[in-house]
Amino acid sequence: MVTESLPQVIITAVVSLLLASGVWWLRERRLVRLRRILAQINALSELILSARAPAEMLRRLEAELESTLGVSAVRIFVYSRDSGALEPVGHSAASSSTAATRAPWSRSGTPPLRFPSAPKGRTKSRRCAATNRVTPLR
Repeated sequence: MVTESLPQVIITAVVSLLLASGVWWLRERRLVRLRRILAQINALSELILSARAPAEMLRRLEAELESTLGVSAVRIFVYSRDSGALEPVGHSAASSSTAATRAPWSRSGTPPLRFPSAPKGRTKSRRCAATNRVTPLR
């Protein structure tokens, strides 16, 4: 009985090893691809950090992201302290060709996000433990 099942055990072991090797090979291929993409993203972040202006950052991102991640459109927003909103950096030729499909706020020039700003003249305050009253610090 033991001799009759021996070929079946050997075949099962060989098939299991082949399947495990195939799964391991697929995993290694995926990890190599992810490492390559991560190295490209790190190189791109160094390029972005060396840019002197947001428009230069946008130009570099547009040039590199499509080949790295397959991203076709890039936008950069800069926070404006005056208006308390995110304002878009310039639009490239690629994004200006899609003006008809952009959101209504982008055609009007009004930024989409507004952050609440502190009221003018607001000072720091503290709460008194005894009276539970708030008093401004001077």
